[in-house]
Amino acid sequence: MKFNRSLSRSSFRTVFLVAVIATSGASCGDGETPPNCDRPGDCGGGDWEPPQVPIVDAGSESGADSGAGPVAVTDAGAEAEADAAVAADSGAGADAGAGPDAGAEADAGADADAGPLIRDQWIGGPCESAASCNYPGAICLASGFQGGHCSLACTRTCPDRASQPVTFCIDGDDATGRCVSKCATDADCRAGYRCGARGRFNEPTTLQNVCVPPDVRPAPLPASPSPYPARIAAVRATHDTTKLEQILVADGVSVPANSKVAVVRITQSAGAFSYQYFDFKGTLFSDAFWPASTIKLFAALAALETLEDRGHSVRSNIHYAGGYDGPFRTVMNDALIVSDNTSYDRLMLLAGFDEINTAFLAPERGFERTVLQRSYGAYNAIRNSPAITLDEGTKQTSIPARQGTGTYACANSGNCTNPFELGDAIRRVALHERLSDGERFRIFRDDLAYLRVALSTNKGQSIFSAAEAVFGAGNTVIYKKSGLAGGWRLDNAFLRDKATGEEYVVTIALPDTTPIPRFFDITKSSLSAIRAGRLTTTPVVP
Repeated sequence: MKFNRSLSRSSFRTVFLVAVIATSGASCGDGETPPNCDRPGDCGGGDWEPPQVPIVDAGSESGADSGAGPVAVTDAGAEAEADAAVAADSGAGADAGAGPDAGAEADAGADADAGPLIRDQWIGGPCESAASCNYPGAICLASGFQGGHCSLACTRTCPDRASQPVTFCIDGDDATGRCVSKCATDADCRAGYRCGARGRFNEPTTLQNVCVPPDVRPAPLPASPSPYPARIAAVRATHDTTKLEQILVADGVSVPANSKVAVVRITQSAGAFSYQYFDFKGTLFSDAFWPASTIKLFAALAALETLEDRGHSVRSNIHYAGGYDGPFRTVMNDALIVSDNTSYDRLMLLAGFDEINTAFLAPERGFERTVLQRSYGAYNAIRNSPAITLDEGTKQTSIPARQGTGTYACANSGNCTNPFELGDAIRRVALHERLSDGERFRIFRDDLAYLRVALSTNKGQSIFSAAEAVFGAGNTVIYKKSGLAGGWRLDNAFLRDKATGEEYVVTIALPDTTPIPRFFDITKSSLSAIRAGRLTTTPVVP
């Protein structure tokens, strides 16, 4: 079957993307309607593994929505794993106006009141070279850092010094940890720097405000050339469709006949990426499945871009005429962490029905097949957006009511995507700092930090446990979104091995009758085979 939109993208460092999908019945993606797909509340599905630690809902609408209209299918045990270091920030209903959590773990020896910000060639101070910084192992960060920035390589924490700003270890633009100084406001930072939220290196759920260069939002197309037409053609020409199945068979892993499995190994060397794509029975670009709650990531990304287009951020309060009035971050967290279906609808209503399906989900942005048309929650429709008001500090912006008029290529007014586009979206979130502007989502780094918290709080068990089995206990960074509906059980996850720096994306969907441990088996077998050199193919160099 041909569609007027196709597909796109993927990439990593030594990264792997695994996508697995299968069905126990007909799917909305292939022109048929799964059971109850004509009823909006039944097709959202939810995360499907029991939570390791339950999320405390601070009065927000999570799970089954209490509002009027059809009640969405609740997320069957959303995989919520609260990180002790983030407390309220990791949970649904977090206050969007709050900065990084006060309860976040302080580095050893740090004083809550750092005193005068002296920075005399200490971490965060100016430098012309490493010799300008008066401590062992110093690094002078130059590119993008006005006046240079004294730093230090780190894996988790950074040293502190009396009468100097307290420090924090963040993800550097080169996929390594870099020490910077903490702050409370912009006034705590030297000229040319601002106080912004960043996650700890390899611990994205631990946020702190730190002094960083001014945030530059990725430029829109065509100012930033898109890599996707050429990349898609290269992937189609080189992805391997047989070896992964052979590995799974050899390892005794039974995969249901209609499954879709895609694995991408991503390697980065000297700043350049290369990609190896594998799939199960040629399913990398197949849309013959119901994507359930995995597509909530697309809605969150489009909603964040909509906020920023209007000069707002994740810290905004949002009011829907006649409906929800509260923090935007609660809406985003509830949609991604507890997989609340009405919160997904709210993200769609903010982004706009036609806007998301034309401007955001566009081929030149890497989305040749993804279409979002189906309501999952109590709103019962996402085509028409009510008037929306955004409030942030002294800034207030009104978005008039909008009526969606477009018709998009997905049967039964459903939601369509494929393993390639699902995996690539979460890859782009995880690798944002290292990608070109044409590949990045148009999101400021502060908002990206909060999005990463939402995607890494709910670790689940099967894929995360498989990664821990391959990487070693305590060595896994994960961003993920799961789904369960319409006969499908899905997972879409980015993984990083803290010890080696290898990165992977795992996107799995199987018939909902398949034992959950099969996700573990497929993930472990695939990643182990790639690391052992049993699974290789021609790399794609974008």
